[in-house]
Amino acid sequence: MDDVCFVSVAFGSQYVQQQHRLKDSIKEIYPKANIRFWLNELPKGSKQFLDSLYGFKVHAIKEVKEEGFKKIIWLDPAMILTGKVDKLLSFPLVAVRDDSVLHNVVSNKTLDFFRLTRDQIRENGWHLVGGSLYFFDFNTEIANTVFDMWFHTEIGGLFGSQQEAASEQLQGHRYDETLFALAMYMNGYQPQRADEVGYCISENSIFQKKHFK
Repeated sequence: MDDVCFVSVAFGSQYVQQQHRLKDSIKEIYPKANIRFWLNELPKGSKQFLDSLYGFKVHAIKEVKEEGFKKIIWLDPAMILTGKVDKLLSFPLVAVRDDSVLHNVVSNKTLDFFRLTRDQIRENGWHLVGGSLYFFDFNTEIANTVFDMWFHTEIGGLFGSQQEAASEQLQGHRYDETLFALAMYMNGYQPQRADEVGYCISENSIFQKKHFK
């Protein structure tokens, strides 16, 4: 696990408390784990949250990558680790397939950027991915290719802003998740099923997600 790093960003007391819980769960399984968490601050290069919704994920991962880590696990603060991540590490790249179909959750701005149509995405059968768990093995070409595309879409303003969302300019767009899905599919890579990586499929899952009520 020396080249593996767990990464997360949290804002506000509720999310910070959840992030503490996440850290404790990681340490329970891996006492010497590499953990890089941001609490009430942004990673280097990140726009303000309202100017790029969830764009901080890209910059947190990039910063840890530049620190020399080759295998990076992104986890939302609400996640809890309950077992070893060997299954996850067997993949070069991981994002869990969501039930939502992608053509319903992509902005016109993004379609124009990629010169795609909703019909093309529908015909391809592409799905959204969940943004609570991402894994990159940067020893592999596909992880680097997908990350670079994802990164450049964030820099290009495609994640979307709060102003755009409030003025109904995003057509159901799902920010980092929509762009991660597109980056995967457009590079010929399929998202994983939840059972393939032990994600939130039962009480015995390796990765669980529990928001504070």
